[in-house]
Amino acid sequence: MTVRSIPNILTAIRLLAIPVFAWLVLQEEGPTAVPAGILFAIAALTDWFDGWLARRLDAETRFGAIADAVTDRLLSAAGLLALIALDRVHWAIPAIILGRDVLLLTGAAVLSRRGYVITIEPAGKISSMLVMVGVTLALLFDSPVADAILILAVIASVLTLGNYLVKTAYRGWPRVSSE
Repeated sequence: MTVRSIPNILTAIRLLAIPVFAWLVLQEEGPTAVPAGILFAIAALTDWFDGWLARRLDAETRFGAIADAVTDRLLSAAGLLALIALDRVHWAIPAIILGRDVLLLTGAAVLSRRGYVITIEPAGKISSMLVMVGVTLALLFDSPVADAILILAVIASVLTLGNYLVKTAYRGWPRVSSE
């Protein structure tokens, strides 16, 4: 193990935290799940930290980028589904956000195979951050503030999906150099 492998190790730990998170949620009656919320918050913070560390160590890899993106989507999905299981939110909130994620991951995979370089836009990062913060707060507190942040996450998800679709329709993604 080298220092440069730490970002990928953090991503793997985040992935392994998902079943533990699910188990913690299942131990609760709802509408909140504080231990699960704490674990979710820690896992969400490692997402930011592993990306920062990968850039700082010049350890960014294609595998790391893909594994990080998939793990983030799985963590978000687990958190959103937990909110349904706890009867904390209406099913439409997770459905919209998860639907956007499925469309974006599928579209990125298809476009990548066709030679396009798909990058995460700043608005997409903000949207993901709103999901992580909203889920964390909703797991920890039965609060209108958490609900409002989740609504903002839904709005941001729809807007970012629109942005990615427009960029795709107008071939706004760069192509991989064939040199």
